[in-house]
Amino acid sequence: MDKAYQAIVDGTHDNPFAVLGVHQEGGRRVARVFEPGARSMQLLDRTGAVMADMDLVHPGGLFA
Repeated sequence: MDKAYQAIVDGTHDNPFAVLGVHQEGGRRVARVFEPGARSMQLLDRTGAVMADMDLVHPGGLFA
């Protein structure tokens, strides 16, 4: 995934939404967000309640 993350940060990924957003992987849902400059990110439910603190997976602003 490191190459895909770097390509998203560089703006060269040919299909970034294949990586970003919510996806089913290994029997669980995974959410990834690209927000350059963000220091933290939280996953919220429909009511605005925090479901999880997201991890920074690339210093360019990719969270999962």
